[in-house]
Amino acid sequence: VDTRTEVLLMRLDLTTGKEKEILRLKNAYIYPLAARKDALIYHRLDALPQDEMLNMNFEKLDAMLDQAFDLDLDKAVYENFCRELEQGKHLLYLTDNAGEIGFDRIFAEEIAGKYPHLDITFCVRGGPAANDALRCDAETVGIPFRVIDNGNLVSGTELSMLSREAKEAMDTADVIISKGMANTETLYGSGYPIYYAFLIKCARFVQFFEKPLMTPMLVAEKNG
Repeated sequence: VDTRTEVLLMRLDLTTGKEKEILRLKNAYIYPLAARKDALIYHRLDALPQDEMLNMNFEKLDAMLDQAFDLDLDKAVYENFCRELEQGKHLLYLTDNAGEIGFDRIFAEEIAGKYPHLDITFCVRGGPAANDALRCDAETVGIPFRVIDNGNLVSGTELSMLSREAKEAMDTADVIISKGMANTETLYGSGYPIYYAFLIKCARFVQFFEKPLMTPMLVAEKNG
């Protein structure tokens, strides 16, 4: 589906009542868990089928948290990420799902605590796009940083649809954190100083990154 078609579909608001209930439940669970600083579990939640999310409870989440630190990420990429945070002045955080934004808040607060010199900006979607985070979701979980939107009514961050403030934020950012596969699909190869955090959810990414489905990834923007 091209971006113009996706915009038309999003304007029809085809999100079902069940899907909206899942988003509500995700935010209901995520916010109190975020206060406990259990930030890595978002990878596990994002991988859950809808029916499992509807049957989620805190006991099941606690069991998932026990496995949250088993992520096998690229150490060199992580070290470069930390180095660039140390050296940079402006961090832009491109959010993904509404149900994850509470953990995004905690992750960003941890970054701010370790690198207090950083000016941090959160960027959400410009309007309803699947289950992506909006300004109202950022407000719900109390994002303590500046919040802007990317002007997009589609999943991801389509550069041709950027709002003026999002374009300025991307152009001036020293480091950009990009959450989710849709952001990766629309931005990878753009040349911006981006670190992509996502789960592999399609055959194309399996082949491209040579990793199995549902592998958590931390990938730096490619050069050249």
